[in-house]
Amino acid sequence: MKKFLQLFTGIIFNNRIRWIVPLSCLILLHHPAMAQLQFRGYLENRFFITFLNNDFAASHLKNSMRFGDYNRARVIMSRSVSNKSSLTLGVDYFTYHGYIQQQLRQTGAVGDSIAASIDQRIAVDRAYIRLYFSRADVTIGKQRVSWGRSLLWSPFDVFNRVNFFEPQEEKFGINAIRITVPTGTTSMIEGVFSPKDRIDKSSAGIRALWNWRSVEFVVAAIHYVHPLFRQNIYGFEWKGDKEVGIWFEGAYFNEKPVDSGILHPVNYFRWLVGVDYSFDIGNGLYLMAEYTHDESGEPDKTQYNYSYLFTGRRFLLARDYMYGSVQFRYSDLTSLSTTILANVNDRSVFLMPGISYLIFPDSELRLGMFLALTEDGSEFNPLPVDDPYNRLGNSALYAWLKVYF
Repeated sequence: MKKFLQLFTGIIFNNRIRWIVPLSCLILLHHPAMAQLQFRGYLENRFFITFLNNDFAASHLKNSMRFGDYNRARVIMSRSVSNKSSLTLGVDYFTYHGYIQQQLRQTGAVGDSIAASIDQRIAVDRAYIRLYFSRADVTIGKQRVSWGRSLLWSPFDVFNRVNFFEPQEEKFGINAIRITVPTGTTSMIEGVFSPKDRIDKSSAGIRALWNWRSVEFVVAAIHYVHPLFRQNIYGFEWKGDKEVGIWFEGAYFNEKPVDSGILHPVNYFRWLVGVDYSFDIGNGLYLMAEYTHDESGEPDKTQYNYSYLFTGRRFLLARDYMYGSVQFRYSDLTSLSTTILANVNDRSVFLMPGISYLIFPDSELRLGMFLALTEDGSEFNPLPVDDPYNRLGNSALYAWLKVYF
């Protein structure tokens, strides 16, 4: 047990050491605690046929087609040390091939990894200790911090970036200390501190949550530090869920640049409203729609600054968006879905239909597409001068196979 704790501490505070993953596996396999560990995870392959928007021509279709795939092995190991503490370690191993590998080479985007190359990487995604006290729970280490009700737009979900093509996908963890204090049967206060090498580079947040007459309310304050700017965020959210689910989130942003010579201070509001409903049709029909407004967004597509996307300053560029989803469970094995993401300001649209089939109880096959319905020069189809590497706005067909264990 002592070796296990030493290993765990090393991962939390030195999560970029290249040899830590194979060493951790070696120790775990030869340690008596191995018999008490719980394992879960999955193996998956994602294959894509991408159609480059800048080179697309129906008459020369094969010239605009690119092929690529990646494999992912995700393993989560957890162990309850006592009724007062538990340990969790999650490791991802990726391999990349074809066009996806080329995209990584162009952008240098290899994520948060401890061992990385263009064709593969290993990442410690979760590595935390959870302590249970009589009046609080404390989680220390690399963990997911996901605040807000919205899957996609939440102004409070600043600690982890959202993939708007797959908002329910796991987000990479961050190093943080989180304290959760129950204040009643349906209320709590939660604080998060994400440390960096200096206090002025660290982020922190606090929120209070309570339930009143089947409506959940949250107030939050966050200090978030990006390499380019610092944000103070203050806001609230509520969600009711009786016959129809409805939610609202709103926040005020006070943003100041790290370097005043590059950016300027800005103050703005972001808010969103969403609704969902489940129908008792067939095996189940679910509808969801959400509208968001961001005062800091650009209503004129000719003024888009695409460098904001590539540097991580922004996730989306415009001011108004719609996001909607329809999911129909055709049978116990088959589900159909369609998701739409629309930029209201420049009228560009991404349509994402798909079908899922359970081959076995723990194996799922998903087929679908990302279809860009937009004009040249929009956010989802930028001009070549704005996106020379052709990273944005490409349509794609995909086949994803995932096996859980």
